[in-house]
Order: sequence, then structure tokens, then C-alpha cells
Amino acid sequence: MSQTLVFTTFPKASHKMKSLLGDMRSNLKYLSQTSKDAFHEYRNSLVDMWQNKWPHVTEEYKQAIQKMPKALRRRDFVKTMIADLEKFDKDMRTFTHNVKELTAQDWRDKFAKQLDDADHFISRLQNQTHIVSEQITALEENTLVQKFMRGEPVYSCRTKLQWRRKIFHLCMGLSFLYLFVYAGLGELALNILSVSFILFCLNIEILRHHNDGIKRFVNRVFGPIMREHEKTKVTAASHYIISMSVVYFIFPIEVAMLSLLFIAVGDPVAGVIGASFGKIKLKDHVSLEGFMACFVICAALSALCVTHLFTVTLSPFYAILFALVGGFIGAVAESSFKKIDDNLVIPLVSAPLLWCLMQLFNII
Repeated sequence: MSQTLVFTTFPKASHKMKSLLGDMRSNLKYLSQTSKDAFHEYRNSLVDMWQNKWPHVTEEYKQAIQKMPKALRRRDFVKTMIADLEKFDKDMRTFTHNVKELTAQDWRDKFAKQLDDADHFISRLQNQTHIVSEQITALEENTLVQKFMRGEPVYSCRTKLQWRRKIFHLCMGLSFLYLFVYAGLGELALNILSVSFILFCLNIEILRHHNDGIKRFVNRVFGPIMREHEKTKVTAASHYIISMSVVYFIFPIEVAMLSLLFIAVGDPVAGVIGASFGKIKLKDHVSLEGFMACFVICAALSALCVTHLFTVTLSPFYAILFALVGGFIGAVAESSFKKIDDNLVIPLVSAPLLWCLMQLFNII
């Protein structure tokens, strides 16, 4: 199916759904208020809508949603819409099954003793049709859905796993580590290469906000690993580069090395565990499960550094002690600020604390 057809399918299906809900709501209203003679007309009309129109209209609507990009379909407001639609479908199925064989007199006789309950049930169905209709309108008018229908890319959000982003995050950090520590480049060559790369990335970041061609190029290449807010704000990669540049040029290489491992490995692991298994909230953006995962990974990385990677290594007892404190520093840095990108926060918070810790253990 062409993109144009995909973009027009949803509003068309949404319009049909709202129109049908409006008709059903009217029939429900008249069913509870009408005279005996008109009861059959509204009852039959409602049952006919349910049996002959509702399955096709709802299926078309659900298929239209399925044609949306995954990043949009996984949003909570879309999931809520589908869940409420399913609940309404279940309640209406029960209601039409009970009412389709009844006469007006049966209706009144059957519910004579529970007339208030019956009226309440119909009122609830009327209210549900109104709510579902409003939700469909809200979904159609949602800014992300509007972007999708205009053909603009829709990126992921912070609470959803984005494996390509996590892998890119890890690879970029380990690449920097190799370049800074293990590539064997001289200090001058390494500084020239680092500064050139930093300036290039920052220029791209600035130009994409002012040049449509560069913006389209960045969106096309990095769209699969970008989050929605990064389209109009500074990307996480730029924060990553800025923070690690500050740490690299200010602190000893051991501090920069461990800070880089924290952000390259500890942060993605915390994100995966927190999004997948996080149940106990420490803060709005931090779960106990994610915090503990970050602590364990950062502690393991700290132990690896002081036993194998640093020029000065520690005995097992002091390595364990250093690892526990280092793990706590990494976990606290990862969870410290909600409104600031953690790619900026983790190195800038952990580096001074790691410097103090390494001074205490005579590593630097």
C-alpha cells in the first residue's frame, strides 16, 4: 500500500467509527425513553448496527491503527484507546444478546424490579459510547498521529525499549574507549582527532535545526534510534559527546575510562531492566530494579578496572570495597536528575566522585 493510502486510512476509519457510535448512542437513548410502539424500531435498529456494521467498522479501525509505525502503536494513549474499545465491545455484546428477543412489555416486565439498574446500565453504555467517541477524536487529533498522517517520522519514547539505540549507545562508548586508551595514538594526534570529531558533531547538531536538507539527512539516518523530543531538541548523542569531552580533557584517564564504561554499559542495562521489569518506583523515572541493575553492572565494571585495566591494581579486598562504592556512584549518577539527559549527567556527576574515590585508594 502506498504511503498516501496509509496516511488517509486512519482518519477515514476514525470518521466511520465516530459516526456509528453516535448512531448507537442515539438508539440507546431512545430505547430507554420511547413508547411501547416505537420500542421495536429502535431495538431492531440497534441490533442491526451491532450485527452488520459494528464488526466491519471496528475491524477497519483496528487495521488502520496497525498500519501506524510501531513507535506510535506502542504509546500508552493508543493502548488505552484499544483497551477501552474492547471493554465497550464486551458490554455491548452482552446488552444486545439480552435485548434482541425482547418485546417492549418483556423489557418492562423483566426489569420491573430492577428498573433503576436497567436505566443505569443503558446510561453507562451511552456514556461509554460518548467516551469512546471522544477518545477516537483525541487519538485522531493527537500531535504524534497528526505527524504520522503528514508523513513525518515518529520516534520512540523514553519508557519503551529501543534495542538499536541501546546497541548504538554501547558501541559508541566502547569505540571512544578504544580510541582514547587502546588505539596507541600519540597525545597530539589523539587530541586533534578528538577535537575535530567533537566540532564536526556539534556543527551537525546546530545546522540540522537551521537547514532542512541536513535535518532530513539526520532524520533518515538516525531516525530509528532517536526519541521524539530529539527532533526539536539536542540529541542524546550530542550530550554524550559533550559530557565525555569535558571528562576526558579535565580528569585523569582512569576517571574518564570508568565514567565512559558507566555510561556505555551501565546506563543501557539500567534502561532495559527498568523498562522490562521495573515495578517498585524510587522516583517517577527510576525503579528499584533498574537502580539495582545499574549498581551491579557499575560495580562489576569498577572491579574489572581496578583488577585488570588500570595500571595501578588493587588486592581482592580493596577491589571489592572500591567496586561497591563505584557501583553506588554509577547508580546514583544514572538516577539523579529526571529533567536532564542522563548522557550528560552520568559522566559529569560520576567523574568528580570517582576522582575522589581513586585518590582515596591511591589509584591516581
